[in-house]
Order: sequence, then structure tokens, then C-alpha cells
Amino acid sequence: MPQRTESGMSRKTFAIRWLAPAILSCFVLSGCLTTNQERPTALAADAAATPQAQGKLDAAYRELLLSHGRRALEMEKYEEAISAYKRILAADPQDPEAAFGMAETMLAAGDFPVALGYYRTLSTNEAFRARAWQGEGLVLLSIGQPRQSGEILRKAVADDVTLWRAWNGLGRTLDIEGKHDEAKNSYDRALALEPGSAAVLNNRGVSNMLAGRYAEAEKDLRDAVSRDRELERARSNLRLVLAWQGRYAEALADVSRIDAPIALNNIGYIAMKRGDLNHAEAYFAQAMQMSPAFYDKADRNLKFLNEMKKLQKVADTKNG
Repeated sequence: MPQRTESGMSRKTFAIRWLAPAILSCFVLSGCLTTNQERPTALAADAAATPQAQGKLDAAYRELLLSHGRRALEMEKYEEAISAYKRILAADPQDPEAAFGMAETMLAAGDFPVALGYYRTLSTNEAFRARAWQGEGLVLLSIGQPRQSGEILRKAVADDVTLWRAWNGLGRTLDIEGKHDEAKNSYDRALALEPGSAAVLNNRGVSNMLAGRYAEAEKDLRDAVSRDRELERARSNLRLVLAWQGRYAEALADVSRIDAPIALNNIGYIAMKRGDLNHAEAYFAQAMQMSPAFYDKADRNLKFLNEMKKLQKVADTKNG
């Protein structure tokens, strides 16, 4: 059983959290923006604005707007989706389908406060409450409230076991708590509902890595990369799990020059945690040479490594 820190997490989990990028960024939440990290303030203002009142919509026109909003969301055309849903809400501010569509759009666009407001208006609607709890839980997780997120996501899956995004998010909250076996079960549930999801495969791979199940982690992450070539997080995580197995050269084989300093520092840190101090020193030095901007991080790691070497030498002398 892995040793645990005072906070209750395993030492391996604690160690990986100090990699760059941080472990939280290793996960993927389906339905959330993962490429553009700037908040879409113009979209938020448009979505949050009170729609101008209009007359009752024809049922067929309403259905057309809902369909257009869903398709626009799938295509990441958020302004189009917001426009469609606002037309419906202008005619009926209580329309649950339009409110849910607006919530999903803002979650995908990365504007979490607005999304949260719309989700919470649906929490008492029997037809939408489970999906609204799912969305609320994902928002809370995205803004750094994993405990509250876990509580809401458990409500969601208790009400509707088919919500694979809720299972995926719940797995992430459990990983943050260091409950990797329970997290794996949640990811398994998500994959049973959404087979082949690159996002879930990535997350289960990270979970397996945190638990020290490196062979399983490698398989999941390779599957994630093969299913979504643009999922750079899975590729980065695969490098980490290869490094935990001592396969450093393989881990660095396809790293671009831009990403190399971060990769070298991360792999050097893993080598240091594995007790492979010579490799660690070499990778930290390379990271410092390649990026002056990355100098401080690698330099701190290198100084820590040298202290470890001195302590090891003293220990070897005493044991000898």
C-alpha cells in the first residue's frame, strides 16, 4: 500500500502534483472548453442579458430553434447557440430546454458563473434535474471545488445512472481525494456508457498512473491518443507514465522544441522521485539550457537533487 502524506493522499499522488503542468491539468472534462483558456466575456454578457420580451413562439419554430441551438453547440458556434436559445427565452423565460441549452453552451464556452446560474434554475425540474446536477457538478469541479462537485455529481448519477459525463467528473473528484480505486470504477462506468471516449480514457489513464498501475495507464493513454490525435493532454500524460517506468528516451521521443523544457523538467522530477539521480540531473540541466524562462523551476529541482545526493552519500558512508 502506498505511503500517505499528512493530507491523506499517497506520496506518489503528492509528488505528481508538483510536476509542471500541475496534475489537475492532466484531466479532461468532456463538455468543457480545453483549448482557449480566456473567458468569453462577450458571450457571457450576451447569455446573461435579460431577453427582450416577445410573443409566444409557434411550436414548430421553437423546435427549429432548439435543433439549431444544439447543432451550433456541437459545432462550437457558441454565439449562434446563444442567439437561438435567447429567442426562445424571450418568449418564455421559464422554458427548461432553452435554459438547459444555454447552460450547456456556457459550460462548453468556459463561462462557468453563467452556466452555473442556468443549471441551478433547473435543479427542481424533474425532467432536467439530473442533467442540471451533472452540469453544476462539472462547473464546481472546473472552478476548484471538488468536494462540493462530488456531492452534486453523486446526486446526479443516483437520479440517472446513464450520465457518463457525471461519472467521468466524479472519477476526477475521487482522484483528487486520492481514492484511485473508486475513481477507476467511475471511469469504467463512464466508458461503459460512452465507449471509446478519449477524454475518459485519458482520465482513467491518469488515475491508473496515480495508483502506480503503469501498464494499465499506458494502455489507456495510448488508446486515448489513437482515438483523438489532437488531445495533447493524453500525449503529455503518456510521456509521464513512460517516465515512471524508467523509459525516459521513449518518453521524450516525440516532444516538440516548444514543449521540451517542460517535458524535460517533468521527466527529470520523476527520475528524481524514482531515485535515478544521474538521469534527473541531466534532464534538469537540459531544461535550463533550452529555456531561460524555465531556468528557475529547473534550477530549484537541480538544487534539491544535489541535496539528495549529499544526503545519500552521507547515508552510504554511515552504512559502509
